[in-house]
Amino acid sequence: MLSSFLLNGGRIGHLAHEYSGKHLKNAIHNTHKPKGARTELSIKLCDDSGITMEIKEDETTNASGSIGVWDYRRTVLRQDEVAAFIHETKGGKYSALLPLFGLHPMEIAAENLRQLAKKVASLCQLEQSKATLGQIK
Repeated sequence: MLSSFLLNGGRIGHLAHEYSGKHLKNAIHNTHKPKGARTELSIKLCDDSGITMEIKEDETTNASGSIGVWDYRRTVLRQDEVAAFIHETKGGKYSALLPLFGLHPMEIAAENLRQLAKKVASLCQLEQSKATLGQIK
């Protein structure tokens, strides 16, 4: 859970609700931490990029470093997401797998092309033109 917190810039989506408090204050509190002890999370990748985040006593955070754009869903596997995947349609499963393989931008591009083709066909009155050509033949 803490890796998800760190990779998502201090957010844990499935814990973000009214009981978590502002900035997930009640969701990340470590009840076993000795008073005055420091809470710090770090992730370092093989390319030497990394991020470190300190969670202060007042539950605010201070982050340093960068790992660029990171889709936590390619790293963190959540039980509720697995259950949703199992119950998904074939098309939904396909869409759910694309982010895992880093192909989500391709899905967006394909959908944009489908919408563009529909719009061009509509503007050109393609079906009417085909019918007219069929009558001329």
